Amino acid sequence: IINPGHPAQTQAALASAAAWAGDQDRAARLAADAETVTQRITDPEDLSSVLLGLARAAAEAGDPGRAEALARTVPDPYFQVETLGQLASIAAEEGDRDRAARLATEAEATARTITLPYYQARALDELATAAARTGDLDRAEALARAINRGQERSAALDDLAITAAQAGDADRAARLAADAEAVARSLPDLYSQAHMLAMLVGEGAQAGDPGRPARLATEAEAIARTIAHPRDQASVLA
Repeated sequence: IINPGHPAQTQAALASAAAWAGDQDRAARLAADAETVTQRITDPEDLSSVLLGLARAAAEAGDPGRAEALARTVPDPYFQVETLGQLASIAAEEGDRDRAARLATEAEATARTITLPYYQARALDELATAAARTGDLDRAEALARAINRGQERSAALDDLAITAAQAGDADRAARLAADAEAVARSLPDLYSQAHMLAMLVGEGAQAGDPGRPARLATEAEAIARTIAHPRDQASVLA
């Protein structure tokens, strides 16, 4: 085998499928085979991806303790956050709120150790999305506001505004949408401001304000026309 990561990933996926189908013996055998192969994986990203699949398979097979143990061996912190977040979602779906909350807290703490701002922002955004999916909008909002990059924070707040609107929480939706716009306007250069506001146009009406897309489009265009560099201006106006 040239790259043992690939068959291990396949076995992990098959173990997860077997667990969902209720074939726990097959799931356990496939997971054990995949874990054996992981000992030969030297690439941290490949290993992290395989361990994520194995942890998920263990959780779906009804072995949350094993799932957590596997999650904590994931070497890449970004993948570890994703793994812990997925386990938290599974626990929430199964009604184990205490485990879900503990795993979510651990995932957030791990996310904050990621030193590259882009990957930390992605990790926190994914955790915010997972929290919103389980109905915990307070936690989702706190995670979104913790994102340290303006564009990603604006996008996360806007996504939550849409979720809140769909959940019937009009006040929260309006507040989050306004905050997403404020963050976009605070970006350090005209190109970033215009580009982010233009991105918010696409889903603007879903946040509960039918007039928002036209207003944002007009504002983005006005800012874009003040950009001195022709290529940057054209990129936003296109």
